[in-house]
Amino acid sequence: MPADDGSKLPVEMRNQLLLEEAWEAAEEKAAVSGQKDISSLLGCHYVCCMVLYLGPDRFYSIQETMEGRLIAPDEQKRGTGGFGYDPVVFLPSLGKTVAELTDAEKNSLSHRGKAASKLKLFF
Repeated sequence: MPADDGSKLPVEMRNQLLLEEAWEAAEEKAAVSGQKDISSLLGCHYVCCMVLYLGPDRFYSIQETMEGRLIAPDEQKRGTGGFGYDPVVFLPSLGKTVAELTDAEKNSLSHRGKAASKLKLFF
């Protein structure tokens, strides 16, 4: 039996639960505020923080994000790459979900790729 938060559900079912709950919250917020574009209320982002530890008094912290928006619960999940939320996070500037990105695109655009690129500057 899955936990109330869906943590024991398969990834696809957890993603669907996330979308339904987020969409419902966005609809409620839109109704209260009179906002018509619900998709603008479904913004999300990935965050990565990498730390280069050189000693107790010397370390560098790099944080990067990748911005997107959740797809609607009835939208088709697209792409086979990545894992977790990648098929349900849409990148409007590219017209793709994260799961549709090529490895090269993901490495240059993702939160991890951007943080790793900056960390490489220290070497």
